Order: sequence, then C-alpha cells, then structure tokens
Amino acid sequence: IPPLVFGNQVIDGGNLILQEDEKNRIVTLYPSSEKFFKRLYGGEDFIKGLVRWCIWVKKNQLDEALTIPLLKEKFEKTKQYRMTGGEVARSLVDISYRFRYIHEAKSNLLVLPRTTTERRDYLPIGFLDNNSIVTDAIQVIYDPEIYLMGILSSKIHMLWVKVVAGRLKSDLRYSN
Repeated sequence: IPPLVFGNQVIDGGNLILQEDEKNRIVTLYPSSEKFFKRLYGGEDFIKGLVRWCIWVKKNQLDEALTIPLLKEKFEKTKQYRMTGGEVARSLVDISYRFRYIHEAKSNLLVLPRTTTERRDYLPIGFLDNNSIVTDAIQVIYDPEIYLMGILSSKIHMLWVKVVAGRLKSDLRYSN
C-alpha cells in the first residue's frame, strides 16, 4: 500500500493563496498568468466545496512569472513574511515563489482531510485531478490504485479510525 502523506505546507503569510475573485482579477489583467494558478484544497475546501487557488510556479518558470507585477509583489510579500518568521520560515526565504513542499500527482490524488467530525458514518474521501494542489490539512496518496478508495471509505475502516485515531476536541484527527 502506498504511503499516505501530508499535503503541501505553505508558510507564506497568505500571499500564495487566493480567493477566486483575486485570481480572476490577476488573470484578467495578465492573461499569461493563468498557467501559474492551480486549484487549492484544504480540509474545509474539500469537505464544503469551497474554491481557492494557489500560485504554483516551477523553478524553470520563475523568470516568466516575475514579469507579472502582481505575482512579483506576492513573492516579495512572502519573502518579507518568511524573513520575520521562525527558523523553518527563514529557511524558505530564497524560494518565496513556492510552497515549502511541492508534491504533485502525475494523474490523480486520493485525498482524506486530516480532521472531520466524529458524527460521520464514513470518512470524507475523494479523488482530485493532477491540476489540484492540497495543503497539509489533507492526507493524500499520489497516483493511487483505485481499490484504495474502497478500503479507506469503508465502514469497517471508519470504525477502526474511531477507535485508534487521535482527536482535535471531539473531532477525529486522521493520520497515517
């Protein structure tokens, strides 16, 4: 069975994550920027169907992204935030255009939010496409076999989770 791992950790002061209207405004002003956005899912986004976006720039795209003033401004704000942060944040100053971790799927992701209500009969679980990025509020298996969804979404697995999983207040806190 492949590992269930945390999603991507941001540490950005909120600068690399955008609401849909802000993302759309940037794309309207700079149409070439569209390739630098990916749909972002945290636990609540996934469970409630909320829409957020993240700036997702690869190292070989950085020069092009820096030609877009609003992206360059976001990278600078991220850099400033990280410079005044803790040890981990300060270690990320030179890569202010990206998340701390940059995990991506080749085809799809099997996602399971880390925290969910204990009142559920089944864990909230699903597949996302490879244009999706998940935060560390989600556990993920990158490019899984489909049978894993059957195991993780089963009633017997949920009963096991209710017995052995950690808790956040009274909510279930899922971990690998």
